[in-house]
Amino acid sequence: MGEQLRDILFGSDFFAWAERTQSASVLNKETTLIEEGSEGKELLILVEGNANVTSEQSDGEAVEIATLDAPALFGEMSFLQGRATVASVMGSAGSRWLRIPFENLRKAISSDPELAADFYNVLARKLSLQLQSQNAMVHRWTTSEIEPLRKVLLVFAELNDLDIDWMSRHGSVMNYQKGESFIEQGQQLNQIWVVLTGEAKIVLVTSNHEEEVGSSRRGELLGEMALLNKDGVATARVVAQNSMQLLALPHEPLIKRMATDSAFRERFQRALAMLLSHRCRDQLMRHGLASRAAANEAISFDTLENISQAGRRFDWLCRQLATA
Repeated sequence: MGEQLRDILFGSDFFAWAERTQSASVLNKETTLIEEGSEGKELLILVEGNANVTSEQSDGEAVEIATLDAPALFGEMSFLQGRATVASVMGSAGSRWLRIPFENLRKAISSDPELAADFYNVLARKLSLQLQSQNAMVHRWTTSEIEPLRKVLLVFAELNDLDIDWMSRHGSVMNYQKGESFIEQGQQLNQIWVVLTGEAKIVLVTSNHEEEVGSSRRGELLGEMALLNKDGVATARVVAQNSMQLLALPHEPLIKRMATDSAFRERFQRALAMLLSHRCRDQLMRHGLASRAAANEAISFDTLENISQAGRRFDWLCRQLATA
């Protein structure tokens, strides 16, 4: 993950902006920079050194999630979701950090759509790598009865009405039956899918076993990680749990529109980042981690309003496709 993130982060306009506008600090001793379950207030970039990431189980025991060498990025899930932090981060003595207050970051991206689009692309690609790393570790974690707080229509909450209309005109409806695999791990993908009806399970295939690492329901995207990866290869197998209907959206017109419409690129990259952020968070909670974060969960009025608006957009898309 380290070398891949180095290319993503250090080569970005966002990192150039952060280095230019934010002061770096060096820790003179081992320091806890993020406390699990706390209110996130800043985005942290580890520029030199290393950091230890832990998350607490329901029995109070801290489990090491990762020890990361620079570069690394922390706090993005709290920034995106406005929810309590899911892990504690401890920086090593001598490590160098860029610490960006959320307020400063929001001000910068609200006035610069190109910077915003680049920033959300960095977050989406980083979270894609993180989810792949978590997928490889889930067999070591126990399963919890905790149900994720909300996992509905995340993409439709970020896009606008014109975006949804564009998707309806450029996508094709496809149907799959229970037990049918429609994405194979390692397959080169040239489209993403929106789940219209039904549910799919996401399976990680290794040399000696298969592990179910997640699921996708109506209103969610599938295949988005291949869009973010340079090689365009699927990172897992996707199998229909029941009869499914999906909207397949080819990469070509999507990439073309993002290249010519920076506002759409910002919305779409933010939608991907938000979706992957929730998947990472939900996976930790399903396996009994992030217990202090779970204890602080609450649904805000703004979240309920966004979900309601997203539901209206999704229903409109389904009606449009049904009459096409």
